[in-house]
Amino acid sequence: MANVSKMLIDALAPLCRQYGLRSLELRDECVLFASHKYALHFYTEPREQGIFLEYIDIPQSPPQRMRGYALGYFLFVTRPTPAPHTRESAALLSQEESIRVSIQQYSKILMEKGQDILRGEKEWLKDYPSTWGIDCVPPYIADAISRILEDEA
Repeated sequence: MANVSKMLIDALAPLCRQYGLRSLELRDECVLFASHKYALHFYTEPREQGIFLEYIDIPQSPPQRMRGYALGYFLFVTRPTPAPHTRESAALLSQEESIRVSIQQYSKILMEKGQDILRGEKEWLKDYPSTWGIDCVPPYIADAISRILEDEA
């Protein structure tokens, strides 16, 4: 299996430079990209194909908690881009190739249709369906985001 973290960090390096995001590898299949307003949490799930993307809203005033949103799903539903593969051909991809394609799709959709989100604007959260749920961020991820931001200061 390829190093997923390295693939993510390499593919998203232009976004990091352009939007001032700092990266932190939590494990091979999990990387955070953080600014002072938000973090992008990319991760894989056992027995699932591809990569998942969560947006973590960083509150500007404590004691509010960080909240997680299914940004990948939100982008593909509300701001779709043509998929490089049909469902049938995607099913034939290996796990590694599926991850590679997912990373390319996320990079493309964020650059083309997610610039408001990358700039830290939060208007899109008003369009986030409440039925999708809003997750509390696990402490180890919140702590990692805090470390990234402390290192930057």
